[in-house]
Amino acid sequence: MEMATHYRHGEVDVLQPEGRLDATTAPGFEAELRERAETGTGGLVIDFAHVDHISSAGLRALMVGLMTFARQKRKFVVAGPSADVMEVITLTGFDKVLTLAPDVEIGIAEAGL
Repeated sequence: MEMATHYRHGEVDVLQPEGRLDATTAPGFEAELRERAETGTGGLVIDFAHVDHISSAGLRALMVGLMTFARQKRKFVVAGPSADVMEVITLTGFDKVLTLAPDVEIGIAEAGL
């Protein structure tokens, strides 16, 4: 995974990781999620449009992020996952616990509620 880029849209943080989210890259991604939780005040949208693979380590990082934001009563949205990544999310049941959006714009609307 390339280092994720970050920007703010109003009160919503948008994180844009790229590449593979696996055992090698998940710790850095999880650290980035923690930083967003510590420094932001609104919701978080993770733009998965350029993530082409997610492993169990990447799913774990998402779950840690989700739980962190939930404890703070903040929205946590995964936007625009590719078909391959969405298949993993669905097969593992993560689609039942994550807020998913088809694209960043809809994700921002969801996270800003």
